[in-house]
Amino acid sequence: LKHGTLFFLYTDGLTETMNDREEELGEDQVREMVLRHRGLHAPELQQAVIADTEEFRGSSEQRDDLTVVVVKVR
Repeated sequence: LKHGTLFFLYTDGLTETMNDREEELGEDQVREMVLRHRGLHAPELQQAVIADTEEFRGSSEQRDDLTVVVVKVR
């Protein structure tokens, strides 16, 4: 594995997170989040994506589990 390699693993609860308008977060938006925060260390990247997801969700209830695992090769 090369320096900078990033593994971002998640359950469907992430992409299927719904907001107040019943819109799903989706894979494209998750990809954008990861790219936006890719310069962070693994724990900070994980927390940033979770924070962005919670912001997207707003006051809607999380309907499924939310698991995010980030591994970065340094």
